[in-house]
Amino acid sequence: MTISIPFCNKQKGSDFDLDKERLKGEEYCQEVIKAFSKRIIASLERRMKACQDLLVRHLDDIEYSDENGHIVYRRKDGTCGNFNVASFQKMQLIVANFCHLSDAILKDSMALDQILKALLNDTEQDHSDAGKFKYSELISILLESFYYTAYTKGGNL
Repeated sequence: MTISIPFCNKQKGSDFDLDKERLKGEEYCQEVIKAFSKRIIASLERRMKACQDLLVRHLDDIEYSDENGHIVYRRKDGTCGNFNVASFQKMQLIVANFCHLSDAILKDSMALDQILKALLNDTEQDHSDAGKFKYSELISILLESFYYTAYTKGGNL
């Protein structure tokens, strides 16, 4: 089925300010992030613990480690696991300073990557809505921000 929807702009005059609308959008995204902040932090903490536990369990199985903090270990099933010190430190930074960094998180592709992995791999994560904000909205905002920063700005905290 195809439906043609004509372009329209019912906004007239100075009331329609693109910069003002963009800022409203950014403010809304910040509100969503803050509404889910406790869950984000809890997921990051669980992810950090899981990463640490895996690394410690596989200390005797390390096959590669470099000065940049990239560690590769071999699991019993023959597959490889990774531990990245910079990613771990980014998670620590976010957890320790979330209230001060929440505005900057949406501009930091590495932070967004770690938050998304934490939320999406967390078996204990509560996917319920936070008041007027939907959990799916949080994931969409994080993904859209990740792609925007990773492919247009390369931003970091």
